Amino acid sequence: MIARAALAAAGAAALLLAGGGVPATAQAAGSAVRPAPAVAEEITARRAAEIARGYVPDGRVVGTERVWEQGLWTWWVQVVDGAWKYDFYISAVSGNVVRFKINLNR
Repeated sequence: MIARAALAAAGAAALLLAGGGVPATAQAAGSAVRPAPAVAEEITARRAAEIARGYVPDGRVVGTERVWEQGLWTWWVQVVDGAWKYDFYISAVSGNVVRFKINLNR
């Protein structure tokens, strides 16, 4: 019994040293290969400004800056429309508005 175990261990070691065995890319029968999720491209400052202008169509974009806000990279976009100043924080990945502030333009 010990001889069989020693022989099996020696065979496994020789197989591994020779680079044999199951290839790393082998898959189980019936399993599907799923590609890695694509890394989303970040939106540009121009696209972030377009998103903000969608909320304030008559406004004028007066500033954009890429900032870290609420745990993610965002575009800060400031839009002025008459007496009002709007600050948008737009996710640099999804394009969603993460935070929004409105103040009097003084």
